[in-house]
Amino acid sequence: MNIVAHTLFAALLVTPVAASAQTVSHPKEDKSDPNRMVCRTVETTGSRLGKRKICRTAAEWTEVQAMERRDLDRNQALRTKNN
Repeated sequence: MNIVAHTLFAALLVTPVAASAQTVSHPKEDKSDPNRMVCRTVETTGSRLGKRKICRTAAEWTEVQAMERRDLDRNQALRTKNN
């Protein structure tokens, strides 16, 4: 029984070293890289449970944001023009 206890103790000592050796270190992501992937969770309007994950490049997210801003500005301009 003593041999089993020593074997388990030795395994516990070695395990953290082996686990840290398998860890892959990723280089810091460059936040200014337009080709890096960015994933966001988007809620579906009208649903309590409707959420989905959308992944795009940073450049695509910037373009989507610009299109949404243009649409908002255009709709607001039309609303004030019609009133």
